[in-house]
Amino acid sequence: MKLIIAEKPSLAKAIREVVGKEYTVTNAFGHILEQAGPDEYTPAEVPVNPKTSKKRWRLEDLPIFPQTWIKHPKPDAKEQLMKIKGMLKEAALVVNAGDPDREGQLLIDEILEYCGYRGPVQRVWLASLDETSVKKAFANLRDNKEYRTLSQAAEARSQADWVVGMNLTRAWTIKNNGLLSVGRVQTPTLALVVRRDLEIEQFKPRDFFEVIAHCRHQNGEFVVKWRPAVNDGPGFDEEGRLVGRQLADSIAAKAAGHGKIARYDAKDSKQSAPLPFSLSALQKAASAKFGMSANQVLETAQSLYEMKITSYPRSDARYLPEEQYSDAGRILSHLPIPDPLKAKVLANRKHAAWNTGKVTAHHAIIPTGDRAAGLTDAEQKIYDLIWKSYVALFLPDYLYKAISVAVDLGGEQWTTSGRLDMDMGWKALYGASAADDDEDGDGEGKAKLPSMTTGDAIAGQKGEVQAKQTKPPARFTDGTMIEAMSNIHKFVTDATAKAKLKETSGIGTEATRANHLSSIADGKLDPNKFMGAIQQMVREQLGKVTAGVSVSGGKSGGGSGGTKKVGPQCPDCKAATIILKTKTGKPFVKCEKCGSAWWPDRNDPKKLGSKWEARK
Repeated sequence: MKLIIAEKPSLAKAIREVVGKEYTVTNAFGHILEQAGPDEYTPAEVPVNPKTSKKRWRLEDLPIFPQTWIKHPKPDAKEQLMKIKGMLKEAALVVNAGDPDREGQLLIDEILEYCGYRGPVQRVWLASLDETSVKKAFANLRDNKEYRTLSQAAEARSQADWVVGMNLTRAWTIKNNGLLSVGRVQTPTLALVVRRDLEIEQFKPRDFFEVIAHCRHQNGEFVVKWRPAVNDGPGFDEEGRLVGRQLADSIAAKAAGHGKIARYDAKDSKQSAPLPFSLSALQKAASAKFGMSANQVLETAQSLYEMKITSYPRSDARYLPEEQYSDAGRILSHLPIPDPLKAKVLANRKHAAWNTGKVTAHHAIIPTGDRAAGLTDAEQKIYDLIWKSYVALFLPDYLYKAISVAVDLGGEQWTTSGRLDMDMGWKALYGASAADDDEDGDGEGKAKLPSMTTGDAIAGQKGEVQAKQTKPPARFTDGTMIEAMSNIHKFVTDATAKAKLKETSGIGTEATRANHLSSIADGKLDPNKFMGAIQQMVREQLGKVTAGVSVSGGKSGGGSGGTKKVGPQCPDCKAATIILKTKTGKPFVKCEKCGSAWWPDRNDPKKLGSKWEARK
């Protein structure tokens, strides 16, 4: 029997529809094995808590570093595991059909190891589930041993998470007399949120002014902004902002009168279509456009993949392999391209996105060309983002004139900038809103300006003083949180750590796990050396705990130490809450994510009472 073990039922179904009777197809349910808990690695004499029937948490038992790692079947997967084990006894050949990534590789490999299978194993790499892609993948089966380092990288990630989470969560919980969850990615991510919240709470707005002039040219009206020759004298703050109202009024008074165009530059410019989406780029775009959460985007993209209409979603790449370029004509012919644009779509146009050298384990997320029907609202939104990003690669560049204008008026210098659209190119695919979209953020103004020439006369109609106020940094959304995690080096001052984090593209997503994991996957780093470094870090952190250092960095007083106490789940957004105190020492509960706040229940302080609307 030739046995295919797929990662999940939907993947097994897609494979079964293509391979026919040559193979027997079964499936896992994601990881059906899990790491054993700390109790299996601590001494037998550790006392048991009668309430939980588990061993007590004690500082003297830390650190816990398993020498031989133990895995057990998940309770709800035991039956399926036994079924697979029985089938393996009859198998002459096994095909690993885990998802095409580290975790997909590991979760099938660990089943084979747990069941003691020693026969031949091949690997199928399914980037897409449409019939054409599945047939092509099964025609190119590889020896599963070639992917051993991927499995090692996933195992190293799992073990590192366990060592950090189990040891430091126990240590900080014991030290602070309350549950304090610590995670390898979770904790630095939470630190970003806390840091931003503190910046917002401590922010003090500052008033300043901007002066604009409304001008008329023979070809139309436009607005310019005053640009001071010097902005560090009286009337300006240390940041160069205009803060003197009297000075602002005097400048505005000069704006009525005759002036001229001191400089008019119109530079021919072009912009190619953006690269197709990686997962994080897709999450960022969907968060900005639709307010969708990162998890909602992932689940929706996964659903589209399982429906066979888009490629594998957990990709960290925004490039495409050149060998797939020949599929473009077929894919484009099945996409809902608006009729006015069909003639402009050229299947032989080669965008910079086609670059095999920049493709990692997966290529960018693209449509497969299979028909999309019966999509939910969320699925349609994500599918539209994906197929349009692919079609845009085959449309002409967006052409425009980048315009820069300087005006002499009332003895002062005034400027503005704008764009003049020449050919919307790929932006026409996105409709009227495309003019305001600029993923690259090149900073050029988008004002509509009349055609002018250097030396032309203009008339200043009136000046206007605009009162402004500095704004605090915005609270994180899912999209901006992903951006911050990908660029976490910007929040670090240590030069060595900063360089390493920049090199590894941050933390937390499929694209931004530690560089060490990529090195293990590439066979460049021994997993034992990686775990040795993780264990050393945990030892150092445990040393700080036992020395009495609190979460905030100061010395712990033995109680809460100023750390966060975890409250009930937020009923509004289901996120974690923390218990804080007002200036008068009165406790209240605040949601970490949405900012909602409540007073504790009078009868049960562990429950939420009335909502504190004014606090949010």
